Amino acid sequence: MKITHQNMKNQDLFNITLAAADTKASEQIQVGFLLVQNMGYGKKEIANEITDLRQAVGVMRAGMTDRQTDQLEHARLERTGVEYDAEQGTIAEEFAETVGDLIEALNVGDYTCSLKVETNRK
Repeated sequence: MKITHQNMKNQDLFNITLAAADTKASEQIQVGFLLVQNMGYGKKEIANEITDLRQAVGVMRAGMTDRQTDQLEHARLERTGVEYDAEQGTIAEEFAETVGDLIEALNVGDYTCSLKVETNRK
C-alpha cells in the first residue's frame, strides 16, 4: 500500500497496514497520538503528543502482550474473514493487520488509544 498524506482522512490512516506503517514513508504522516493504560487504581498516560505514524505504531506495539497480539489477529479476522495460512504462517498483504486493527486490539484490553491525522494549517 502506498502511503500518501495529502488529503488523508482518519479512515485512511486506520486502513494502513502495519507493514506499511513501519516504513520510512510513514514518518511523513503526522498524527495526534493518545495512549492511556487503564489500571485498577487509575490511569497512566503513556503518550499524548503529535508524532509520526511510524513512531506511534512502534509505541503501541512495544508493550503488547500475547493476549493483545491474539486480539489483533481476531480484529483482522473479523474485518477480512481470512485466516492465516497455517502452513506458510503468512497472509496476503491486502488481508494484513491494519493500524485500525491495532487500535481496536488495544482498546479491548487495558488501554485507551486514539490516533487522528494532523494537518498543518497555515
